[in-house]
Amino acid sequence: MAYIRKIGKKWSYTVNLGIHADTCMRWRKTSSGFNTKKEAKMAAAKLEEEVNSGIYQVDTK
Repeated sequence: MAYIRKIGKKWSYTVNLGIHADTCMRWRKTSSGFNTKKEAKMAAAKLEEEVNSGIYQVDTK
């Protein structure tokens, strides 16, 4: 589930990607700079869809 918020005049989102197996900490993806709340929601929904379908891979550096 995405967290949508307004920072100044722009909108941003944060999506939880899962939990890291070794450290038990959450993996998150944050993006900002959207002009409207609707744009941020659409981008977050697209990312969530990619995560759920297995297209998006988390960097494991």
